[in-house]
Amino acid sequence: MASVFKTYRSHIKIVIFVLVIVISWNILGIMIQGDSAVKWYFKKAPCQQSEETLTELKKLTFIMHDVLQNLGVAHAVCYGTLWGVLRSGKLLPWDNNIDMCVMYEEINKIDKELLQKRFKDIGVEMSFSSKMGHYELKYQTVNGYINVFDKEFFRFRSSSLKQIGWNNFLFSSNNELSIPSHLLEAPFPKIKFYDKEIPVPKGDFEILKSFYPDNWWMEVYQDYFHNTI
Repeated sequence: MASVFKTYRSHIKIVIFVLVIVISWNILGIMIQGDSAVKWYFKKAPCQQSEETLTELKKLTFIMHDVLQNLGVAHAVCYGTLWGVLRSGKLLPWDNNIDMCVMYEEINKIDKELLQKRFKDIGVEMSFSSKMGHYELKYQTVNGYINVFDKEFFRFRSSSLKQIGWNNFLFSSNNELSIPSHLLEAPFPKIKFYDKEIPVPKGDFEILKSFYPDNWWMEVYQDYFHNTI
């Protein structure tokens, strides 16, 4: 009986230690970011990308789609890329990267070396950021991201998802970039993107309400732009 009690106390100490570490990291993150921290989607960007850049971004979109589709990985465009697709069927004039979202269980069923080789054969360099929870793709002068989502950790329900990555786990609030799980459930609907069709999350603009809670319904020209190409 005494040994059982000691084991129980030992487990409790471990749990308390882990909780202290997690809470400390979150407090540190808040101190580092501060109240003046600017969310990434409010950071300044050009009003109009060059035609060459937009062409490269368009090509990268289809490359990402084709590679993932051929490997049987369910995916959908998201973040700013989705914004442009839903609004006009093409890229936003000021977009500076391509974003796609996948579930962890989907991308994890593919050998990473095979995925990297498929992209490399087409001239795309791939790397994985454990900090941000995404695969970064470099094509000519532009970048793309395959953002990996999974069920939220330390939650007793599975109705919400969050992008993986230790930075997202330690330095973001519970609701930041948390999305309803049904929006990323395959199969995905498709929408016309230039002259082809591309998969999008379910619910049209619903997922953007989670990505851009402060301004998903509008274009913030004055704060967003700072120069013209």
